[in-house]
Amino acid sequence: MEQYRLTVTGSSEEMDVLEQFCREHAVATERGVVSAYEGVAITLFAVYITVAFEAVSQCIAAYRNARTEPLKATYFIPGRGTLILGDFTPDGLANLLQATDQLHLEIAAS
Repeated sequence: MEQYRLTVTGSSEEMDVLEQFCREHAVATERGVVSAYEGVAITLFAVYITVAFEAVSQCIAAYRNARTEPLKATYFIPGRGTLILGDFTPDGLANLLQATDQLHLEIAAS
């Protein structure tokens, strides 16, 4: 199986929880930061998940289902901008991950 590398960004606290979840489920991760500049410098905490493509969407879907707080996920598609993920199912995530290799997670506002 070919390995897929997904970059997930979010708060330091959320990335701690995600990394712990991945470790408990034997999914390889690395910690880091992602920096960008769009008129202002932005640095985000990141977890890099490296696993077979078939498993990464299952991992993220399971993570969302395990969280007690509702999660909001956004992603960037060139030419379309930043979009909100509406389908957190493994199939929905697999379709999305064919177009991008980055997600941003945050606690959804009530």
